[in-house]
Amino acid sequence: MKILKSKILYIGESEKEYNRISSIIKNPWNQVFWANNFESAMKESIMKSLDLIICCEKLEEMDGFQVYTILNNEILKNYHIAINK
Repeated sequence: MKILKSKILYIGESEKEYNRISSIIKNPWNQVFWANNFESAMKESIMKSLDLIICCEKLEEMDGFQVYTILNNEILKNYHIAINK
């Protein structure tokens, strides 16, 4: 049986909330990363091949859906650039 390793990014401003979420989902097969602002979230999502992104309800001036939409577009754009090289 092959165990899948997952890279998970939690996006939220509260370190306390990150620690709570991380303690629930972290195990030997998951790597959990934290971004506490949009710039860090963008960097982490581009640099790491993430399997899951969890975003809190609000981040800076945006809601979770806005953060998802922008990150999704950037991830797709960078993916297309990488495979077309």
